[in-house]
Amino acid sequence: GLDPEMYKPAEIKEPRIVSFVAKAGIGDKYYNRGFLEAVIEQLREKYGIRLEWVNSPGYWQANSSKEYNDFIARSLIYFNPTFGSPMPRSRSEAMLLGCCIITTPQHGGADYIKDGYNGFVVGHQEVDKAVAIISKLVLEGYDEAIEMGKNARKTAIKEFSTERYANDWIDFLNDVVKIDMSHYGK
Repeated sequence: GLDPEMYKPAEIKEPRIVSFVAKAGIGDKYYNRGFLEAVIEQLREKYGIRLEWVNSPGYWQANSSKEYNDFIARSLIYFNPTFGSPMPRSRSEAMLLGCCIITTPQHGGADYIKDGYNGFVVGHQEVDKAVAIISKLVLEGYDEAIEMGKNARKTAIKEFSTERYANDWIDFLNDVVKIDMSHYGK
């Protein structure tokens, strides 16, 4: 789980879109880099919008985890293009930092992101759909994206907090292993 106190949303969001996937390694299909690159290119060519591929050459570089969190917290939208990344931590962190989430459905994306509530789910090759959603939010739906980011944070606190994970373990130990854990929590 993640401690929500370590991930504070910014009071003011810049109309910025960010993504964080490794530039190399594991294979392009796993991170779905081709999809990310196509979305970056179309946003730039059609709308003049820059999507920051964080820590990738030619894009914004973080010097520390605090600097990374502050940058993501000030960003309006987090785009997760991954196909094979199991429950991407960067997506969960972006939710806690109050970003509106645009994600593929893989690895929990469709379980936690509800269209129009805390972000949008797009297919892992739906470039036109991703570009349309992102450009509309940046150009016309800033306030809507802010609200979705607030809802993403609420979802992340409910689903990904260390408290929730600890309570699940206590319940497991109480119910399955039959160890009395009542003095450890809840």
